[in-house]
Parts: sequence; C-alpha cells; structure tokens
Amino acid sequence: MSLLMALKQAEEPLPGGVVLLSPWLDLALRGDTLTSHDALDPLVSEAGLRHATQLYAGNHDLCNPLLSPIDGNLCGLPPLLIHVGDHEVLLSDSQRMAERAAAVGVEVDLQVWPEMWHCFPAWPGLPEAQAALEMIARFVQKQRNRLTTG
Repeated sequence: MSLLMALKQAEEPLPGGVVLLSPWLDLALRGDTLTSHDALDPLVSEAGLRHATQLYAGNHDLCNPLLSPIDGNLCGLPPLLIHVGDHEVLLSDSQRMAERAAAVGVEVDLQVWPEMWHCFPAWPGLPEAQAALEMIARFVQKQRNRLTTG
C-alpha cells in the first residue's frame, strides 16, 4: 500500500488491482486489535511491531501516508482484495482500510478468515490457504479481464 500511495502521489499509472495479505497499514499503531489480539496471534506481537516501527521509521512522522497508508488519500485507488486472519494483531488495520476505501468509492473485498494468523495463505497444505489463493487468482483474473475488455 505504501508503494501504491507513492505511485498515486507521483501521478504514475496504478495497477489494475491490489491484493493485500495481512497488511500492516498503520505504523502509528492505533488499531484496537493491536492489544486485544496480542495473545491470539502466534506470529506478530504488539511489542514486535513497536520495535519494528522504531527500526523502520526512526523519527519520521508515523502518520505520513508513505509509512501509514491508512492515513492516505484513497480516492481513485484500484480495486482491493484484503485477506486477514481474525486472530491477527493487524486485523483492525485491514478493517479500517476497507472502511475508509469503501467510503470514498474504492471497490474493496475484505476477507476475514476465522482462527487464522498472520499471512496464513503462505502455509502450504492449509485448506484455508488454498481457498485464499484460489480467491486471489479469481480476483487477479477478474481485474485482468476488466482491463483488457475495457
């Protein structure tokens, strides 16, 4: 999403669609599930994100849309497909992004997967991962067809 924000800011062409897997969209760490899901998420923790934020952003403004796309101007973005597990500390980032994008007319498909963890589609053999990958493939094909048929 940060790259998408940079492309938009530079008035460069945007992709036909964007797939987000367990995105970290708010480096200011303002999401509710950051703390409420800390004990549920086996891969990502609030403490780990706070440390990563300091390493990555240093003293930069954490509300800059290039660091926290949740704070960006979302008007005119291409369709978004967001997959996130309901056990993730980053769940609220995805929910807030979907709400904000939809509010300005962006086509958004938010898929919240029960009892799943961070980037679960990357786990081979997991039935939910296979189902998510199939949904992603259909989304990409739909966007491709939309672009080629006008």
